Amino acid sequence: MEGLIESLLRNFEAGKINRRQLVRSLAVAAGASSVGVPAGFAAESPIPISKLDHISYTVADYAKTRDFYSKLLGLKVDGDDGKKQCRLSTGNTVIVARSGKQHGLMDHIGFATEMKDKPAIADAIKRLGFTPEPLNPKEAGVHVKDPDGYNLQLNPKK
Repeated sequence: MEGLIESLLRNFEAGKINRRQLVRSLAVAAGASSVGVPAGFAAESPIPISKLDHISYTVADYAKTRDFYSKLLGLKVDGDDGKKQCRLSTGNTVIVARSGKQHGLMDHIGFATEMKDKPAIADAIKRLGFTPEPLNPKEAGVHVKDPDGYNLQLNPKK
């Protein structure tokens, strides 16, 4: 809990979240700590990201994709039609995930993180219950596959 509060305060002091977001997050954290964390939920905070470009693609099951990105990266679910599509966002950028038979082609989705190095990112991915690809010194970041096999690249802060 102390680590979560310190992280929230750092994000507030750096201007990454506003006062209202800080207070709301602290209230949620306090409430969650009083009831405990249910099995299957990560005890650690999601990997903080700072930049994402707009991406729209077709997936096998939009709900699995929605849950993956919200759990791993803390992306906000801005819209979910409850049938076949959702919008996930961070700041002013968006991913639209739609369930469908025809899957589009995409090499990877790149995110800039607030983490200092690749080993720290890989460790955070593991703590959150996901499996990172082996670290490659030629790659800028750490890779992990989402539920549909799309390649997600998480880069350390520059």
